[in-house]
Amino acid sequence: MIECDQDMFDDATKTELLNEFTKFTSIEACEENIQTIMHILDVNKNGNVDRCEEANFVRVLDPSNTWEYVIKYSHNQPLLPGEEDARSCSTHLDEHE
Repeated sequence: MIECDQDMFDDATKTELLNEFTKFTSIEACEENIQTIMHILDVNKNGNVDRCEEANFVRVLDPSNTWEYVIKYSHNQPLLPGEEDARSCSTHLDEHE
């Protein structure tokens, strides 16, 4: 298993992420807003949302997820807009319907 900070977002950032996520009411709205979320998630500012950052985000959305679960299904994703946005939107909206 990879080593990660399991609590990398402070309370203000968690609130900001949850507020931004409420805008994801459709695939189109998600595609319009995903880059904002991704830039918040890129804690180390390396131009990617890495597995640790994504796993922490999934736990912000649903704290009942175990760390083992979120890290197992996390992945790296570049901040570049495009096809990856649509894939992320489909994945995250499907998980939280």
